[in-house]
Amino acid sequence: MQHSDHADHPDRERLRSLPPLAGLCTLHRAAAANWSVEASVDRLKRLHYVLRRLCETFTAKITAEPIYELKMTFSHHAYLCAEQVQSIRRRVAEMREPPLGLEHVPHPGLERLMDELLAAPASEQLLLGCYRVALPAVIAAGEKLAADAHPLADAPTVRLAKLMCFELQEVRAFGEQLIGCLVDQERHAAERDWLAELEQSLVASGGLDGTGGQSEELPAARYSATPYVYASEPQRDARFQDSFNAGVNPEAFLYDERFSPRDKSLMMYYKRLREIDVPEMMASILVELR
Repeated sequence: MQHSDHADHPDRERLRSLPPLAGLCTLHRAAAANWSVEASVDRLKRLHYVLRRLCETFTAKITAEPIYELKMTFSHHAYLCAEQVQSIRRRVAEMREPPLGLEHVPHPGLERLMDELLAAPASEQLLLGCYRVALPAVIAAGEKLAADAHPLADAPTVRLAKLMCFELQEVRAFGEQLIGCLVDQERHAAERDWLAELEQSLVASGGLDGTGGQSEELPAARYSATPYVYASEPQRDARFQDSFNAGVNPEAFLYDERFSPRDKSLMMYYKRLREIDVPEMMASILVELR
């Protein structure tokens, strides 16, 4: 290695002005020591619990939801929540030896919140509860985690939280579009008390991340007062007259030489659009074997 003893002054000044620590934070911020592994793990566990329950709720609602667009939405959003759950589990495993404690309920308030969402009797309530209460709370907790965690020592957690919030912001925004289409002002007003109870459950848990004051006093169970029963019979909206997809045999069409490749491709697209029974079947397996 060679060192230059004759570097000119401007070069030295440029070196001194280089930003430190790969841009993760300033040296002053890195010197702060007000963060711990325990704090990081505790917050991640709470996020893990709510996202896992959201995944389970979306999955449980696929089969009996008649509206095609909501079936697709619940399927996709369940997948995105599952991806976040896996990322959090992996990060906690990097900081803790097994058992990781990820199956524990962090607080009864969070359990009440998620039980109410699972038991929501109609799509409108589910949309309001998930996209107006639960997901905004997850995003807020993720943003706070990204801001509070040590940006150097806990850089992987900061990155995880930022990526999670980036993705879930889009999920929340799409949920708002669904609410705008399907939930009128009268229905929203009818659920105002229930939504307030969901917020009270969050407050009692100290917020989703547990950084606020916690209480064991919860609002009375409303929809979850009746034990949830999985609705296993597939439903279709009025646009689908052939519930069992038996009106057309795509395979026979595919191998019929009278039809052009273009027509066969269109038939395959049609088959895929109608292939709703696959996510419904998978949802039933995931729910009933849980």
